[in-house]
Amino acid sequence: MICAIITPVGPGHAESFARICAPSVTRARDWSMGPFSEIRHLMMDDTEGRHGRSRRRNDALAQALADGVDWVFFLDADDVMTPNAFAAFGGVLDAEPDLDAVWGLICEQDPQGEPQLRAGQPERIDDRAGFLSVAPYLAVQIGAFVRTGVAAAIGFDTDMDTGEDYRFYRALWNGHRCAKRPEIFFLNRRGSHSTGPRAATGRDWSDSVTAQWREEVQRASVRVTVRHGGSDLVLRLTDPADPDQVPLLRGEMPMGAFLERIEPRLPLGLSMLVAGAVRGPVALWALRHLGASQVQLADADAAALDALRAEADANDVSARLSPRLLSLGAVAPAGDPDVRPEAPVMPDRVDLLHVAQGIATPEHLAGRLAPVIARHRPAILAEVPQEGILSFARGWCRKAGYELVDSAEVRDGMIYFALPSETHDAPDESR
Repeated sequence: MICAIITPVGPGHAESFARICAPSVTRARDWSMGPFSEIRHLMMDDTEGRHGRSRRRNDALAQALADGVDWVFFLDADDVMTPNAFAAFGGVLDAEPDLDAVWGLICEQDPQGEPQLRAGQPERIDDRAGFLSVAPYLAVQIGAFVRTGVAAAIGFDTDMDTGEDYRFYRALWNGHRCAKRPEIFFLNRRGSHSTGPRAATGRDWSDSVTAQWREEVQRASVRVTVRHGGSDLVLRLTDPADPDQVPLLRGEMPMGAFLERIEPRLPLGLSMLVAGAVRGPVALWALRHLGASQVQLADADAAALDALRAEADANDVSARLSPRLLSLGAVAPAGDPDVRPEAPVMPDRVDLLHVAQGIATPEHLAGRLAPVIARHRPAILAEVPQEGILSFARGWCRKAGYELVDSAEVRDGMIYFALPSETHDAPDESR
């Protein structure tokens, strides 16, 4: 097999290519050629900045494809190939011969020449969902072995001044067999950037890549496994830029510390009512960790129920999720003659009421939610917007006979845990 190392050399990088990059490829080739019978280094000149790195990479891919090259590796002009790169890749390919693209660990070389693995990165990524569940700067970099035909069919977007690398990765992970493995193929030398008319800053790259990442995640079904309370919970990542979902990128439960604190105050096997489009995985937490006997949705749309059902299915708890939606407007105290027979009825038991931000207002709490609260006196989780905090905490809670027990910050407000005053100090005898 033949491998071609593709290196575009932009303005200001001719010296680093000749002094650092090219010799590192020679050393790696002399050390071991791994699975290859021939290794070529394609230096693609753009020292005057007339073409851009994407066009030069595409030119190299076309040349490699025409010359019958089997694999390509992308190496920037200021980076260093590790001596055992080809041998390490050969080991991966022997174990997984069907792969189309292989990345190694992100390893940086500081200005003093010391190599450092980037902290927080996963050692392995096996599929598209795994790739999208990792922040781009922790996932992969440009240095990868890719089958020539696959890389040439995708190519690099010549209209983009930055972020074209991530767009290339997206296409690879979306339609081909890709993997990141615990090997080091190259060292990324920090602090050395090309200049020229199409050069971009690190902030430009971050903005472009974050927008692409969000778009791709929202199109895909990405699930992340988090550890909470001694067991695993599978949650869907829908928007990695949403502060409420950032913990998922670390493998952590959103609002995890808050939920751990309030868990001892709630009975096992509770019945839960969710009012409105609530945030976070609280219903799944109740089903999985509190063994909720039933979770029902009210004042939400069918899409919200379908989304929760999909999450419940992924966690094997869907049997305890009610298949119907309630309308709080039709819920009234027992014996109320105004409730039509065909209207949804309140569950016989509600131990926990989770109220969405748009509903956790004094008007709703004292209005359409009042019958639920009066009948069952449940523990309440209320998502309260910033502008409603005082009216909820000092107004409604006092009037309704509820005590604030705990709280946590969420995007645009707070989530409060409140208990009826008559049970605030009473121990939970179910535990």
